[in-house]
Amino acid sequence: MALNRILFAFYPLFVKYSHGIALLSAICKTYAIDTALYLLDTPERFKQFLESQDYDCVAFSAVTRHDFDLSLPFMQVAKEMGITTLLGGVYPRRGTPFHAPIDHVCRGEAEEALPMFLMTGDSQYFDKVEVCQDLNDLPIPDYELFKGTPYNREIPSMPGAKIVPYVSSRGCPYARCCTFCEAALQNPEIRIRTKVEDD
Repeated sequence: MALNRILFAFYPLFVKYSHGIALLSAICKTYAIDTALYLLDTPERFKQFLESQDYDCVAFSAVTRHDFDLSLPFMQVAKEMGITTLLGGVYPRRGTPFHAPIDHVCRGEAEEALPMFLMTGDSQYFDKVEVCQDLNDLPIPDYELFKGTPYNREIPSMPGAKIVPYVSSRGCPYARCCTFCEAALQNPEIRIRTKVEDD
């Protein structure tokens, strides 16, 4: 059975934006899958929100072990409500063993796995660590999903500047800069898009 409404959720431990979620939202929308976003706050509020909505599944994202741990009570809420739960992001992609109230874990980039799973219900798409080889095939990230969410990363040399959090590569070119992020443990190879200016 096709799942037509997905709620993306993550714990805003350090930043309130997620390039990966924005990209997945854009991809899902090309398949006519409705997307929404919830920045995790308290399990009680999250439960009230889920009760007032009608989502087929909740896709959680975690960058570090710390925000994964903070997200566990929210995963439990969704699971107890009978909502299909998914987990992706930098932390689970490392392949680290963990226990969580999750139906499916995506160890790849989910750019093909997520919409295929939502449309067919076949979890085999999550069993492969797939990575899109041509970044030009991917749409512009859906930053409308974050409308009304203040971008709270400051750059000292640019006080008051408005910054679009857009990275035009596979992975993060600053993987050694943020001590909280586990992207530093991923393959550092960067494949730069060739059509960023056109986009």
